[in-house]
Formats: sequence, C-alpha cells, structure tokens
Amino acid sequence: MAYKGSQRQHYFIEALAAIALLLLINQLWFSDNFGYLGVSPNPYWLVVIFIAFRYGGLAGMFAGLMCAVALLLSTIFNILHTTDRLWYQIPYKQWQLAGLFVFLGFLIGQERSRVDRIVDILKEKFNKLRNEFENLVMDNLALKKINTELEGRILGQTDTVSTIYEVAKSLTNVRIEEIYPSITSLVKRILGAEKCSIYVWEEGEYMLKNEIGKRSEKTLSLDSDIVKLVLESKKIVTVKDVISDKGKRWEEGKDPPMIAPLFFGEAKDTASGLIIVEEIPFTKLNPDSINFLALMADWVSRSLDNIYTSSHIHLEDIYDEKMDLFRYDYGLRRLREEMLRTRVTGAATSLMLLKIKDFDSCPIDGKTNTCREVGLFLKDTMRASDTITQTEDPCIFMLVFPGADSAGVKAVRKRIMDSIKDSKIKPYKDAKRTVEVGTSLITVDEKSHYTNESDVVRDAKKNLNI
Repeated sequence: MAYKGSQRQHYFIEALAAIALLLLINQLWFSDNFGYLGVSPNPYWLVVIFIAFRYGGLAGMFAGLMCAVALLLSTIFNILHTTDRLWYQIPYKQWQLAGLFVFLGFLIGQERSRVDRIVDILKEKFNKLRNEFENLVMDNLALKKINTELEGRILGQTDTVSTIYEVAKSLTNVRIEEIYPSITSLVKRILGAEKCSIYVWEEGEYMLKNEIGKRSEKTLSLDSDIVKLVLESKKIVTVKDVISDKGKRWEEGKDPPMIAPLFFGEAKDTASGLIIVEEIPFTKLNPDSINFLALMADWVSRSLDNIYTSSHIHLEDIYDEKMDLFRYDYGLRRLREEMLRTRVTGAATSLMLLKIKDFDSCPIDGKTNTCREVGLFLKDTMRASDTITQTEDPCIFMLVFPGADSAGVKAVRKRIMDSIKDSKIKPYKDAKRTVEVGTSLITVDEKSHYTNESDVVRDAKKNLNI
C-alpha cells in the first residue's frame, strides 16, 4: 500500500517541510517574486506529486491543500504590498491553481494506491504459484525415491507365507523372557523396520520390553494422537488413519507410522501391550504390511496369553482334584472377569449360590462325599462355559453363568431344583430323605451398582432362602 504502520503520520511532516524549503529558497534567491506567482509549472507541484506518489490519496490531498494555502497566502501578501487592490481580490487563476493542487493530489495518490493493490495481488498469486511449484518438485523427488526403493526391493522379497507362519508359530514355544526379542525380530525381518519396539502395561504405564534401534523412552507417553487413537479404536492404526481423523495430528520424526495393540491376560477390553513400528521403508507402508502386522499382533497376543495363563493361572493350582471342582479363588476371579465384560459389552452375568440344607445333620464321614456328589451333579447340568466352585463354607456352591440374564438363570435354577428333587443323593441320617437345597440369585448387568465380586457374593449369601 502507499503508506502503512509507523509511516502513517510522516506525510504531515514531509509536506510541511517541503513547503517551508520552497519558501526559504524563494526568499533567498527569488525574493522579487514571493510565492512563485506566474511561474509555470509552479514549484509547489513538486510537493504535491512527491507526497501523493509516496503516501497515497489522503496524503496527496493534504499536501495539495497545504500548497494551496501557501499559494493563496503568498498571493495575498503580494496584493497588499505591490498593488492597490484589496487582499481578497485574488485572481481567478490562483484559485484555479489552488483547486488543482488539492484535486490532482488526491487523484494521483489514489492511482498510486490502486497500482499498489494490483502489485500486492500479483505478488500473492506469484507466491501461490511458487509454493505449488515447490510442492510439485517435492512430489517428484518422493516419486523418484519410491521408484528407487521399488527397483531395489521388488526382487528381494524372499519371505513366503509359510516362512512367516513357521516363524510366528515358534512364538508359542518360547519362554516369557525370550518372546519379546522374537516379536521385534519378526517385525524387522518381515516389514524391514529399522526401528521397532514392544511395550507392555505394567504398574499403571506401558513399559519398554524390547527394541530394535535406540529409543530413550523406557515408558511410553500417551500424549500423541496416534497412541490415543489405537487405545480408543483397539485395532492397528497407521499415520493415514491419524491424518484422516479430523482434529488429530501426526508429527513426522516424533510419532511412529504404525502401532498394533496386543490383548492378553485378564483385561481383554484394553490393550495389554503395543507393537510400535517407528521407522519403516516407504514402500512397506501398504495394506499388505498392515494386514500382516494385524495378523502377527493376533498371534503374539495368543502366545502371550498362553504364557500368561501358564505362569499366572496354572501355577496357582486353580483346580481342586479332591472335589473335582475349581477352587473358590478362581471362581471369584472368573466372576470378576465376567463383571468386567458386562461393563464393556453390556451382556449380563448371573450368580447363583446353592446351599445344602441341614448340612450339620449329615454324618461327619459322609459330608465330603455328599459335597462331591452334589458338585458332580451340578457339573452334569451346566454348560461348558459356566463355572462351579465350592465356597469357603463347604455346604455352599457358587455357580457363575456368563451371558445369562435374570430370566435365563431362573430357568436354569428351576431345572437344577427339579433334577435335585429327582436325584438319589441321600446325605442325611434318615436314609429315606433325599438332599434338599436352597438357592440365591443375583444378575449383574450394565445398570447394576456392583463394582467388585465380593459385594455380589455377600448379598447373595444374605438372600439364601433357607
């Protein structure tokens, strides 16, 4: 534009200074013609044109107005000192010249401003074209790089599906301290990843278990959008997914291009671990690599789950061989897992406590056999997915029914009660009396207030109808 910023007020000073300079020159060298009267073109035009071209329309009009005032005052001074006319008898030509100063000063300044606007528009178009050209150059370089990688690697893909399967299958046979290096090695071998790592959820954060390539973070930050997205979606996420998600950001050099979640252990609704591919050849970031990483994440999850189960469940001896039932601690854990699944999926979970009536009246040497007979009877009437355990009170059995709502578990209870009534179990001293039981039912759904399994069992015991 013609003038902007701190130059906005400069034209006042420059216009007045230029007029003062002209008057000083007039006084020193042309004192016989004060105000340059009759001189054509009038020197005041220098001030008007200079200010208008330099600062624009408003400044040009101001300079013209100041020059017009100087011209008219000079004319009045000459009239009073050299003629007999009155001071206001100014010749018409002087009024005309003064008006031209103002009008043409504004007109010339406006034309300058218009030219400035056109130049700014042309500059903006030029910058836009230059940016587009630079983008085309970058795209061309990227395509050349892709072509070079394709030419160098297209004949180097030696791993077949059977090879991949054999390597992944071997994951199920290693120990826990060996499986993490096997995972990163497999990622490097198949995907060509220059940097990759595996993190496992421990003690409230994701801990680094193994890596290929240096990485300083021993615990994974959950601040980046790609990590948040993989935890929310519970599936493999790539840089493409982050960029296409409005409001998400991916920072090159900081965020990894691919992350796959792992699910194992007790909490199957949240990612127990993450396979992070941090550096990968551009040509490998394709649907085939994504599908392979998803398949491998599933294999790894199964392998880790098997190891977790072996090290955390079997070592605890969950089965009571004497009673041929699961132990009570395991039954509580199963109830906790099903309650967690209920909160995630909304599918109901039901609990039933079954108590043998008058258990104290059973012969002491026959109580164990009675409990075993009742337990075996219950196992024969339940589904394979249901869990039956004997509580700390030997005469009370706990039955967990995953996915069973209130109506369903009531139907199961009726079937069990009818079957027990027709059974031949006779635990009491009265040889003609068959076993009698009492039951209590509680169904946990997404609207229930229960937060832990102990509260459910406690309330169920209070409701035992005996």
